[in-house]
Amino acid sequence: MTPSLEEIIRAARRLHGRITPTYLLGQINGKIHKNKGVRDLLQRYVDKAGLADLHLHDFRAKAITDANKQGHDPQALAGHTTEAQTVRYLRDKEIPRVYGPRFKR
Repeated sequence: MTPSLEEIIRAARRLHGRITPTYLLGQINGKIHKNKGVRDLLQRYVDKAGLADLHLHDFRAKAITDANKQGHDPQALAGHTTEAQTVRYLRDKEIPRVYGPRFKR
């Protein structure tokens, strides 16, 4: 876990008014949001941030792709029964790192 992610988690927990909520993005009453609630919450913040075309499955695809790159089993992580299901989520577009003339590798 990176320091910036740890800070994001601390900030999210502070939103609940207590240090250790049951769920990081849970409801005020301590229960977990249903799928529609999470989707609606995400959409509200996507709209507020002025982002376009960002969906809950994008986070799932990112997690599965990162797990695959790190040598983990993405199919097991996703709970898919077939490899074909998992392949739909994997994002194989790599952005090459380019170094300018001033920088060394």
